[in-house]
Amino acid sequence: MRINALLFPFLIFGMTMVYGQHDVPTLPEYYVDVTVKDHTEIQKLSIDYSIDRILPSEDNEGFQVRLWIPNQLFPKFDSLQLPYSIVLENNKFVEITDSYFHLLTYWDSYPTYSAYLQTLSYFAEAHGDICSIDTILKNTLRGRMIPVLRIHNNNGERKPSVFLSSAIHGDEVTGYYLMLRLANFILSQRDNPKVQQIIEHIDLWICPLENPDGTYYSGDHTLGASPISTRGNAHQVDLNRNFPKIFGMEGETYEPETEAFMEFFEKHRFTLSAAIHGGAELVNYPWDSYKSFLMEHPDRDWWVMVGTRFVTNCQNIYPQHMSTVPSGVVAGGDWYVVFGSRQDYVTHYQYGREFTIEISESKVLPSESMHTLWGITKEAFLDFILEGDRGITGQVYDSVSLQMVNATIFIENHDESLQNSFVLTNDAGQYFRLIAPGTYEVTCTASPYKPMTKTVTVAENETTILDFDLAPLSVTEYKNSICQVYPTFADQTVTVELTVLPATCQLFTIDGTLISTHPLHDTKTTLHIADLAAGTYLAVIKNEQFRKVFKIVNR
Repeated sequence: MRINALLFPFLIFGMTMVYGQHDVPTLPEYYVDVTVKDHTEIQKLSIDYSIDRILPSEDNEGFQVRLWIPNQLFPKFDSLQLPYSIVLENNKFVEITDSYFHLLTYWDSYPTYSAYLQTLSYFAEAHGDICSIDTILKNTLRGRMIPVLRIHNNNGERKPSVFLSSAIHGDEVTGYYLMLRLANFILSQRDNPKVQQIIEHIDLWICPLENPDGTYYSGDHTLGASPISTRGNAHQVDLNRNFPKIFGMEGETYEPETEAFMEFFEKHRFTLSAAIHGGAELVNYPWDSYKSFLMEHPDRDWWVMVGTRFVTNCQNIYPQHMSTVPSGVVAGGDWYVVFGSRQDYVTHYQYGREFTIEISESKVLPSESMHTLWGITKEAFLDFILEGDRGITGQVYDSVSLQMVNATIFIENHDESLQNSFVLTNDAGQYFRLIAPGTYEVTCTASPYKPMTKTVTVAENETTILDFDLAPLSVTEYKNSICQVYPTFADQTVTVELTVLPATCQLFTIDGTLISTHPLHDTKTTLHIADLAAGTYLAVIKNEQFRKVFKIVNR
């Protein structure tokens, strides 16, 4: 059975409706066009409101900015007294089917929510040797679940993990359709050479629908452009502004979907990931929070290389696709700055490599365009998944016991600790370091082991194996490596460096009188001693694992 999406009565087919300031309908959320003079004004607006798109103004002397504003924030926006227009996107009939069999046979419609769950269940049942279902969130605010497919051949090998997802903005459902079709293609076309490589070398995870409460805002049998589907979740929160910010503030609150995805990413630490969006056509890479002239990711060359491959794959089929920006690839903040994006969270806090792929100017792809867009993007998605199996990989183990070791992999004269661009091993002591071709000095560090540095050359489109066998430190070396205090002859400050956290530093006079206590939560802490009288003091650094005493002379 196929049913047409229910449409709100004020939507007119074939046109975009624009409301002035004195004729405002009551909606769960608003897309608002404002014209501003420069990027400074754009960034001021982005602090409180989500930017959906930016275009040059008609006179080319400024920018037309489309903002997303949830219902509860609209009065605050209206009070700014900025000239604005409320825009309701063009809503053609959207074909929806409540039959997973119809979806898998014709691929000309979106599924109802129940048909979506049935489709995933069919994938797992029909292809149980390589496909299973996990759950990211059992119940959203409106009682829906967020499942994820895992495609993996269970051959016992640890592989790089790749995660693809769509519709974190519930009204951007073009990627929802494409992710379902991609999963079906990989599961059903095992004779395809690229599919064979994916199944053999990649641990693939696909979540087609991140925000079901937004997508099915009007009901489980209805989806479409806003306000039929909504960008926000049931609380009308933009989930792609709800993740921890880089150098963010403490005390932020997170939506249930956000918390679930944070736990999911923490558990799996994906090698490569991408969030699929709609409304533009480009590949966006970190950082979203900063323009590149302020903070450029150390792996910029790799991001651009992979993004350009995706764009080129699409343009080989249709040259006009992925052309929102001239090259098709842009650093997020250079497009426009946003805070709290999933891309920045995964890349910074989970040591990952996440792209944002804006896959179509149409947020809701009409049925007549579905097959065409799949044909344009299919090879690009397959090749993107295989990017996870390139760069440097290896295992870290104890040179004496041969046991696997948890370690940090750092590229000398390349990685930046502040940006967390290094990678960590997984629980099997294995690491995957995606990086552009070149020759690198790679340092492996772990406690309590001696660090080791090796030189490696990475070729394009290849995987280079680089293992590390770390020698354990002696007891004395280990104790010295845990904690260092310097300078011991000081007049203003003393620095404490730790490898085991947290700890406490107590300052005593030479006769044992306690002066002060300092909690230590960072690997490097500066203690100010300028107010202390000249003389000799004792610094006692301790926690449950160690206790060390240092003599400090304050000059």
